Amino acid sequence: MTRVPEADHAGADRAALQQDARARRGQLTVASVALVLCWATVAVVTVLWWSRLPGDLAHQFATDGAAQAVRPRAAAVVSSLLGLVVPPAAFLAVIASRWAPRTASRLYVGSLVGLTAGLTCGYVILLHAHLDLTDAWQARLPAAALEPSVLAGVALGAVAAWVAPARPRLDRPTGPLRRLPLAPGAVAVWTARGVAPGWARGVLAAAVVVSTVTLLLQSRWTMLWLPLLIAVLAVACTSVRVTVDARGLTWRTPLGLPRGRVPLEDVTGAEVVQVNPAEYGGWGGFRIAPGHGFGVVMRGGSALRVTRRSGRRLTVTVDDADTGAALLDQLAHRV
Repeated sequence: MTRVPEADHAGADRAALQQDARARRGQLTVASVALVLCWATVAVVTVLWWSRLPGDLAHQFATDGAAQAVRPRAAAVVSSLLGLVVPPAAFLAVIASRWAPRTASRLYVGSLVGLTAGLTCGYVILLHAHLDLTDAWQARLPAAALEPSVLAGVALGAVAAWVAPARPRLDRPTGPLRRLPLAPGAVAVWTARGVAPGWARGVLAAAVVVSTVTLLLQSRWTMLWLPLLIAVLAVACTSVRVTVDARGLTWRTPLGLPRGRVPLEDVTGAEVVQVNPAEYGGWGGFRIAPGHGFGVVMRGGSALRVTRRSGRRLTVTVDDADTGAALLDQLAHRV
């Protein structure tokens, strides 16, 4: 068997990384240009039509198109602009991050462009329904008026996904599990935690604070259960403790629930894998991903993956995953 020199491997890796960097820059260019064009359209339309809009704008409509609720023009426009800027900008940040999945990155670009284009079209339609009216209650926006927004979003999103270059798939091989020096009959226990990134915990904490303050200022006492629910979910979905011992693998959240266990006799193998949260649909919580099985994904990076006798797999992102996987694999094969 002919061995490939290490220099050739290094050169191939550099070439693949360079190709991936070029593809990602191309995707960011497509997404950024689309965002700028949409935002420019919104700005131009707002400036040109501002004097032709009534003092209030309707923001809720019945199925027959009649206005159901109105609010001051400036407040309505500002809230609409925030909706047009913040979600797409956050989406763009995900695409630009190193956690964005390579295999689905073009789909992300198409989704971003489609979302922004649809929101832009809907904003223009909403303002057009108020042109030259003196009373916002006279505005009408039938359900069929939103069809152009959907069609524009789907069409432009498909074009963007087609134009954006594809990123190559970069394999991330993991080495063999190291063997631990366990004497026959020895008792060994390993435990570690997996915690969500600080920014994710900060976002959830901010959501709890903002929602609580908002409800208190509005005297909506009966809705205070909402920030409490967010806080409980945040605790349950941002940290997990994993234990490997003679019973197998056990994981649990700080609240005690959810929790789960894989009995040692049901373990056929353990390994360390690199997890991209986007492959599981995002950070935090308990997810099922096609081809990966059930995952307790608190963050990206190294994870302990267990394969059951049935073929099902459990993946848990946790610190020091290589030690946990080595111990679990050794215990399973000692049974």
